[in-house]
Amino acid sequence: MSVKFVHFAGIDVSKSKIDICVLLSGDVKHPYSNCFEQSNKGFADMKKWLRSLMGGTIKKLLICVENTGHYNEALVHYLNGQQIAVSLENAANIKRSIRDIRKKSDPKDALDIARYAKNHSDELRPKKKPITSNHHT
Repeated sequence: MSVKFVHFAGIDVSKSKIDICVLLSGDVKHPYSNCFEQSNKGFADMKKWLRSLMGGTIKKLLICVENTGHYNEALVHYLNGQQIAVSLENAANIKRSIRDIRKKSDPKDALDIARYAKNHSDELRPKKKPITSNHHT
């Protein structure tokens, strides 16, 4: 049985930082934004921030990341390891869904990606963690 996502986040990834925007269920008019360093410490800080926004549980959160190639590999690996649903999406698909392309910034891109995730959640498929022979938890 698949999880029904009710919270959506978009992440704009760059070489040194990640900008994230979260749309909480029932409060989509008030997005929550933050910026974290592109590192394991930054990822852990982001997870802590997400848990604080959602009352401790992030099971019904879908994070959408624009596929930027190698810049997002560490982030996707971390999210999979934490069992946080993440979908990698083609940048062209996201850009086609944006109405206002005049203003461009990393925080706005993250908001656009979050809106894309919310509007296309039925079509997005979370990326599965590769199966390994190591079963240690």
